Amino acid sequence: MIEARPGGRVYEDWGNDAGALWYTVLVVEAPEVLELAGFLTPAFGGPATTTARVTLRELGDTTVVKVEEAVFGRVDENTVPRLREGWRTLMGQALKDHVEAGQHSR
Repeated sequence: MIEARPGGRVYEDWGNDAGALWYTVLVVEAPEVLELAGFLTPAFGGPATTTARVTLRELGDTTVVKVEEAVFGRVDENTVPRLREGWRTLMGQALKDHVEAGQHSR
């Protein structure tokens, strides 16, 4: 889930009070930009902190999503593949659900 407002969360709700908080929203420049800050736990390659800028750009009937991320802390050969998979999940499901639910504004 994405709460696209400053102070909002990017998180997974697994039900029964379980889930994961991935990022806190720092900046919203609707409808194009989200800037985020988060933490990577040891299970996901950390401990580390991460900042990310997600930019959306319309190109005809398509929306191009660009993610720029910086990670500070423990980084090893598994960090980049884990982050790529995480972004695929967020962009492929959470952002898609958010946009399709009509929760975005122009």
